[in-house]
Amino acid sequence: LAVSAAASTWGQLSCTVADVIFPAPLVIPEESTAPDGRTVQLVLTPLAANGHGPAAEFKLLSFDPAAVDFTTQENGPETHATGQLWREVGAAPSVRSLDELRARCPETVDVGRFYQRAGDQHLSFGPAFRCVAEGWRGEKTAFARLRLPEAVGSVAGYALHPGLLDGCFHVTGLIQDEATAMETLLPFAVAELRLYETAHATAATGEWWCYAEQTGEHRWDIQLLDEAGELIAAVQGYEARVAAPEAVQGDNAWLDWLYQVAWQPHALFGLPLDFLLPMAQLQQARGTQVAEAPDVIARYQTGLTALDALCIDYVVAALTKAGFTFQPGTTWRTESITQLVGVVPQYQRLLIRLLEMLTEVGIFRREGDRWQVVQQPVTADPMQALRSLQENAGDVIGAELALVAQCAPKLSETWRGLQDPLDLLFPAGNEGSDNGSATHFYQTSRTAQVANATVQQTLTTVLAALPAGRGLRILEVGAGTGSTTAALLPHLPAAQIEYTFTDIGTAFLRQAQTAFGDYDFVHYRTLDIEQEPTRQGFTPHQYDVVIAANVLHATADLATTLRNIHQLLAPNGLLLLLEGTTRSRWIDLT
Repeated sequence: LAVSAAASTWGQLSCTVADVIFPAPLVIPEESTAPDGRTVQLVLTPLAANGHGPAAEFKLLSFDPAAVDFTTQENGPETHATGQLWREVGAAPSVRSLDELRARCPETVDVGRFYQRAGDQHLSFGPAFRCVAEGWRGEKTAFARLRLPEAVGSVAGYALHPGLLDGCFHVTGLIQDEATAMETLLPFAVAELRLYETAHATAATGEWWCYAEQTGEHRWDIQLLDEAGELIAAVQGYEARVAAPEAVQGDNAWLDWLYQVAWQPHALFGLPLDFLLPMAQLQQARGTQVAEAPDVIARYQTGLTALDALCIDYVVAALTKAGFTFQPGTTWRTESITQLVGVVPQYQRLLIRLLEMLTEVGIFRREGDRWQVVQQPVTADPMQALRSLQENAGDVIGAELALVAQCAPKLSETWRGLQDPLDLLFPAGNEGSDNGSATHFYQTSRTAQVANATVQQTLTTVLAALPAGRGLRILEVGAGTGSTTAALLPHLPAAQIEYTFTDIGTAFLRQAQTAFGDYDFVHYRTLDIEQEPTRQGFTPHQYDVVIAANVLHATADLATTLRNIHQLLAPNGLLLLLEGTTRSRWIDLT
């Protein structure tokens, strides 16, 4: 209507429509009490000429002529759209390649299913408004062939037929699949629409093409093109909003007779963290948890000492297998050993750590970059020693033994780049497998249980000070197999928690969604903590508590990682960091 008004006023089809807002939808009831139906009016008010030539502002109104009282404004007109018009539109951009745009959207969309889903969301498009004939989508993009239905009839009297423009808005809905398109969206605003002279020339063809690109959560840029790729209209900043039920259901107040309002309390999130306890009190809670498990620590010590001794046997066996000879009195540079045994650059630090292990037991003597063989190693067959240790200490360190047995025999293959260590940690080839040794370790190891209980006790202390009605936003970095998550969730007050489970890949997320499906306050998102979170769709300073359990040591640059965590934390937020600080040979081999 606004475009047609511009054409009537200025005598040309091309124009620019800007700053459009749709305050309320125009719902046309199937049966109207007014004999003449509902009256729709467009009010055009001239504005002072600006840098774009003649200009005007417009307002789209509707009212029931049988009910409105203009003197008292009772049942007065309702505003459905406001905005501005100006005559200047500028030169049309160059011709677009339809094939190129189509290539950006490789996935075919079932258009019939799309309109059926819209109907399920109370958006019933009549025959004249179903003009998306074919559709495709890509990564935040959509492409469609538009054809006005026969019910429309002639479009010669329109500068831009409303059904065609509405079809362009429909194309934005193709970007969402059924799993994500759960909300009913209605047009809310258009920053700018430019209509070029080509619109009238192509009206007779009856077929157009539309390309949409998502630029925000509910915001898109749209282009309407003819069959040659020439631009007919360009929409920048089309914005939709989640619809209120009454906006799409019309005047059905009688439905409320069957219901009553039942208020449900909901915690307030994002408030200042003025309730957090001083760090000294949180450290006291951590110390209490460790003190409660002295028997676990005592039983572990003997077994882990024997396991560390076994690791020396594995290191000697791996170096010998790779061609190194332990000749007492010989001196080697690190570079020479690297070349001899075939260590790839990414595992250079691993080699140095292995040589340090042998130095700790007197096999090597280190002087800077030189390693002197002091004595011939006296070692046992690692596999035989492992079986003996499993018989004698398997009841206390069984999970650790399983992990070493899986990884240590492939040590030389790993440092030569022939063995993916993830396939050793998760032998099923699936990061989310329940059968992997690492998964078994995190779920059953007494060390992991005590560590997770420490995090749980600390978080419980934080929650004890959480005021009633306040919410806490928690994000777990690198949640992986979910062992820490499983220790925490049963102790969290569901009504006051938003918990975000993250990992770098989707395999662990799928496993977690199954394992923690009963906790509806948990959300699942991918996050590479070595990259800026804002570039991955995270809002800065969104979380009150960030938990990182045994994960940050695996990042390449700890300073960068901590900066990224700081970007996630709210002001005065809390980082619960769990990391081992004492070297253990069996950990370094796994």
